[in-house]
Amino acid sequence: MDFVEVQRRFRFRMGGSVSAGKSNDELIDHLVEAEFIKTPLIQRVFRSVDRGNYYFDEHKQNAYKDIAWRSGNLHLSAPCVYSVVMEALKLRSGLSFLNLGSGSGYLSTMAGLLLGPYGINHGIELYTEVVDFAYARLDEFLRNSRAVDEYEFCEPTFMVGNCLTLDSNCPQYDRVYCGASCPEEYEPYIKNLVKIGGILIMPLNEKLLKITRVSETKWHTVKVLSVSFAPLISPPPKEPIIPVKLGDICPPMLQQICRSKIRTLLRQNVDLEYPKLKLKLLKKERRPKRQVRRIVIPFYDESDISNSQSDSEFDFDSDAPEYTISSRLPSRMSVFLEDFLRRHAELQLLRDMEEQLSHSNSSSDSDEQNLPPASSSAPASVAPPPEESTENKMDTTEGSSDNELFSLITVSNIRQSTSSDESSSYTQPPSQSTRSRKKRLLKRKRTDSDKAAGTSSGTTSEPKRKVHRSAATVVWKKFVDLKKEQEENTTKDDTSDDENYTDCMVKRIGALPLPSLLLRYLNYKRDNL
Repeated sequence: MDFVEVQRRFRFRMGGSVSAGKSNDELIDHLVEAEFIKTPLIQRVFRSVDRGNYYFDEHKQNAYKDIAWRSGNLHLSAPCVYSVVMEALKLRSGLSFLNLGSGSGYLSTMAGLLLGPYGINHGIELYTEVVDFAYARLDEFLRNSRAVDEYEFCEPTFMVGNCLTLDSNCPQYDRVYCGASCPEEYEPYIKNLVKIGGILIMPLNEKLLKITRVSETKWHTVKVLSVSFAPLISPPPKEPIIPVKLGDICPPMLQQICRSKIRTLLRQNVDLEYPKLKLKLLKKERRPKRQVRRIVIPFYDESDISNSQSDSEFDFDSDAPEYTISSRLPSRMSVFLEDFLRRHAELQLLRDMEEQLSHSNSSSDSDEQNLPPASSSAPASVAPPPEESTENKMDTTEGSSDNELFSLITVSNIRQSTSSDESSSYTQPPSQSTRSRKKRLLKRKRTDSDKAAGTSSGTTSEPKRKVHRSAATVVWKKFVDLKKEQEENTTKDDTSDDENYTDCMVKRIGALPLPSLLLRYLNYKRDNL
């Protein structure tokens, strides 16, 4: 294995493929720029859940870096891995989701924003203190986050237990994510947790796989990333296995349905009264412009391009960032390089052909001048055109396949030919000195004609003074205008920042003629009424 390949795989295992940010929004900008996050909805969800809230206070300086974090039994994967997982799961409203090894609840909280009020959001974790930490962060999210008012939130339910000892009557789910490396002997066991047509994202043998269940016995497996996860803890063989029961998959309670319905109606009224709030959310979805800092043209051997035996048994996900950034880059850059070299060679060939044609034309003109004049009695005979040599013939098939190249060349040739046809004394275009002389002569003629017209009319017309503006003044004016526009936009944004979904929803919930307990339940038990 080449050193470049080792470095590429190590980067995706440990994170660090995206530059660090100072805030959650800056981290998401880098993930969008690197094309880990591709869907605008996934981008909004990542911005709504702050990654720094799931870190301890003494470790928050690493919260917005693209690295994995571990403290005791608590673990968070790298942001690039979470973004790929969220894109691959394809969550939508009404689906059921199971998170094996839910940990801090960061991924389950983001999934809850997509599952809607009628979805199911379950998580199972081995350690009790980690489940307590996840519930504490969930309560903080419900109290302080504005995303609860912008989305229909499906609250996650966390359970304590080993995901490898689930009850035999465990229900199946539409989407399943395993947050640790699965042992090979438990692969069929975890696959059976997925419904037909469902998706399972699972690390297996240092590969993050996307497994789609086609039928009862068929699965379609796609490799997404090369990763390195800690393995799942298998149950001890000598101790008796206690089966873990997950929550039942049942429709939501009538109280929850009423709450979601009332909140959706209030949100629709807010959208009608304050349409700028929707525009704010759409502005956040815009992708930052990617700046090209450097271009690297890698050269691989045939052994590096060909996949290994372990990778050949899986298909490759076309949407996965590893193959859009790492593996596709050499092929795209090599194609670009080959195309550039081919175009450069054709241009050079055409220039040589032009020179040969010009030399042949000049030699033919000199031969015609040396020939004796024909007698008047002899009939006028038209000389046949000289045959072109094989070197000067152009292949028409190549010309048709590369229209852009030959259009450029023909334009340059037409300009040169028109300039040569105007002056019969020389074949090459005029030099810079002759052009400047012509311009001076034209200016003198114009001034002389203007003076003659002025004296004949009896009025002396003064020449109009041209306002000579340097490039610096023009650029400075544009800069000042842009600065004024930015200041106006910032003032508008400052005035509109005071309005948000949370304040509008709180006002409308507080105005409802309901008891205080129901109003507090409608507001997700928050104290800002």
